[in-house]
Amino acid sequence: MASKENVVIIGGGLSGLAAASKLVREGKELFTVSLLEANDRLGGRIQSIVLPDGTIVPAGATYFHGTEGNSVYEYYTSQVRTGGMDLINEEDMEGLYVSSNGQQLPPGLVEEVETCYEKCVDKEALLSWSLSNGRNRSMREYLEDRLYPMIEGVVREASADADPYRILECFLSAEGISEGSKYVRDISIESYINWEWLEGGKSVFTDSNPFQSVVKSLEKSLPNDAVHLNCKVERISWNNKDIIVSCTNGRSFTAKHVIITVSLGVLKELVHDSFFDPPLPLDKVKAVNCLGYGLVNKIILQFESPLFEDKYFILRLCWSERDKERDVVKLNPWLAGLHQIEHYPTPSSHVYVGWVSDEDALAVEKLPSGALKNTLILVLKLFLGNSIPSLLNVVSTSWSNEYTCGSYSYTPVSCPASLREELSSPADPNLKLLFAGEATCTRQYSCAHPAYDTGLREAERLLKHYNNNCNKF
Repeated sequence: MASKENVVIIGGGLSGLAAASKLVREGKELFTVSLLEANDRLGGRIQSIVLPDGTIVPAGATYFHGTEGNSVYEYYTSQVRTGGMDLINEEDMEGLYVSSNGQQLPPGLVEEVETCYEKCVDKEALLSWSLSNGRNRSMREYLEDRLYPMIEGVVREASADADPYRILECFLSAEGISEGSKYVRDISIESYINWEWLEGGKSVFTDSNPFQSVVKSLEKSLPNDAVHLNCKVERISWNNKDIIVSCTNGRSFTAKHVIITVSLGVLKELVHDSFFDPPLPLDKVKAVNCLGYGLVNKIILQFESPLFEDKYFILRLCWSERDKERDVVKLNPWLAGLHQIEHYPTPSSHVYVGWVSDEDALAVEKLPSGALKNTLILVLKLFLGNSIPSLLNVVSTSWSNEYTCGSYSYTPVSCPASLREELSSPADPNLKLLFAGEATCTRQYSCAHPAYDTGLREAERLLKHYNNNCNKF
């Protein structure tokens, strides 16, 4: 029997776990697998926060972006939880739009703005415009040409207190959260055209954290000696026949193949030092440098009783330009970037999640919890009145940490979509260095399922390589 080849997988997030699980399951006669994780836990950007009363809230991945053909959704519903499931779809996520004077903006006006917005971000409309104006254009150019004139028509019919642009900012903020960049106007229009939505809509389970359950299930599928926590890699020497992976704890691993699944944010840090010896090919480095990697953080709020009526799922904070002159906003500029607070569906606790991105997200990370709590109370009273329920707990995520260096990728206007294909390709013909992770997916990046899919993709690449070679003899 031929000796097995060593495969080292760097990164124990969903992508690394998917690759490791598949190689262990389908390539046990071909490979020995070592999964190296710098942190003291597996899961990467899938993590849970446990509140003082035991309520579990996802710190990272929360939504299934489409259910039909979503590999993580299918894994969860077939392998982890097979009984009855409570699933909330985006069609049921009604929004409450409120201005800083405590007034709800007219639902009819919200619907008008939403109709204009959806017409403009429709893929056919984007494609039609790009054929005349070029695909290497920014969403800013597109919005100025197509959307803003439509909103102007709505403005002429609206009252001064019901400014449609406030509503539009909520939509753009939500889009920025989805894209991983607050500055959605500077994202490439081509990325919107190329991105493929799965059928089934954006959905969330009322389970504590289905993504964490998938991570635990994948972890159980691996032999105990395959997983190495607190094992931060400091160098990959891949010039010789065997690859040497050296770690900061003094350990080293010899491998025939290495699958790199770290986040694009981490990869951006690594390509500029001596981590790779020799350095990666220039086209690979260009792809890493050019693609965008954003920071999105959650602010988790737990109240004594409901913050708003149960029929609403999302509170939309419609800031005006005058609001930005308020003392609380001048002291905390990040507040103007807080446009949505969602009700997180826990069975027995009143939990809500606010979203912020880019420099706003970084500012929240730096705030002491007491200061963050007091600031949020002031703002919520501004929009909802003084009778808000008691705010029991506030926790913010910190995804700028050294293990992730951000949240997920996006495509800036200066970056051709083809660079994602370059990022996903092996670094050499012998498949010494392979790359996986959501940023290496060309059609459905920035979500959990492309991370999982690309891990499977690279495992399959190795399996095919060895099976094809075996069939030659």
